[in-house]
Amino acid sequence: MSSTLVNYPARIKSYQVTIARDKSEIHLEGIEEGGSKPQTVGRMVFGDPDPIGKDADFITRGGFLLMDRPLELLPAVLELLRHEKNLVLQENGTISTA
Repeated sequence: MSSTLVNYPARIKSYQVTIARDKSEIHLEGIEEGGSKPQTVGRMVFGDPDPIGKDADFITRGGFLLMDRPLELLPAVLELLRHEKNLVLQENGTISTA
């Protein structure tokens, strides 16, 4: 029986962006460490006035990382996702080039 938790680091393969009036989200799909098929590996929420993870990112019941970020970081994260390849999401919420 396999775990429902993502094994990080996970290679980011695709993303979906939702931009609303007061809050934006990026849904990250990727392949976990030792995995072979894409799945949800993280969700980044920008500009949430009442963030769930005020002091730290955390693993949701669905097994993936939920990250609260200031709205000011949205352009930089989008730039990274659009232009860099081989991105990796670490368990601590860091996204880096591989």
